[in-house]
Amino acid sequence: PVTVAVVLYFILTALTCFTTVALAIYSGDLLIEVAALAFPFLPWWLSMPLYFILLSLPVFIAVGLLSGNRAARWLAVVLAAASLIMVYSDMASYSFQQI
Repeated sequence: PVTVAVVLYFILTALTCFTTVALAIYSGDLLIEVAALAFPFLPWWLSMPLYFILLSLPVFIAVGLLSGNRAARWLAVVLAAASLIMVYSDMASYSFQQI
């Protein structure tokens, strides 16, 4: 069951990265603008690399999980926890009707 979950995770992350690359090809200016403004508390030259690193991180985690790397498992747990924290903090800024 864990291998099936990892394969599904890998497929979903690969599709996400493929979609991002496709958007970059067809609307590169929009992608650059989104990446530059992704972290408003950072200057654009730090925000862009951090955006692309965080975007590609799930693919590296999935490859590590498929190869049985122990560090990839811990990184997946940390990324999942960070994602839950971000979703919870983002939900706090919206009303229940908007959610």
